[in-house]
Amino acid sequence: MDYLLREFKHGDEKEVISVFKDANNPRRISKGGIYPDEKIDQIQNWSDEKIKSFIIDGNFLFVVEIEETNEIIGTGGISTGATNFLFKSTHSRAHYVKENYQKKKAGISFGKMLREATISKAASLGFRKIFGYAAPNVIGFHKKFGAKAYPKYNKKSPFSSSVELQYYEIELYDSIWNGWRIEPYIHKISKM
Repeated sequence: MDYLLREFKHGDEKEVISVFKDANNPRRISKGGIYPDEKIDQIQNWSDEKIKSFIIDGNFLFVVEIEETNEIIGTGGISTGATNFLFKSTHSRAHYVKENYQKKKAGISFGKMLREATISKAASLGFRKIFGYAAPNVIGFHKKFGAKAYPKYNKKSPFSSSVELQYYEIELYDSIWNGWRIEPYIHKISKM
């Protein structure tokens, strides 16, 4: 299978929204995930506009596209708002891979490919760190890229109050500011 890792472009919106919906299916308890099925049903019923504002607007995105079909099967991104540049830290956003391509089902780790691309892009933009929140069952994935967890800043998932999301940071270069955990406090304004 030939694939292309490329930057998101205008016209990709519908396919990226489709990736988001498909990638959430394995998160259901009935499929071995950690979220109640009814919560995933609620997400699946979000309007395209809501999903677009959640994962596309204000973010720099990469997509993985199957060359033969032009089907987009994954997306990964970082936030690029003014606050991100002010603090030189970017929020990890929109890392989703369609269910049939997750966990090397196609022989390739598309999630790894997307994470490496977003780390490289963040570094090229001058960000000193990437921060984010991950479900307990996927924090190990981020740790493969040097992520360090800071449990003090964990928060309840907006998708289910029974799931605590783990706060993590990936340092891209040394800075005296890296020891400060300001990102959890500015996260809500990071899309300015």
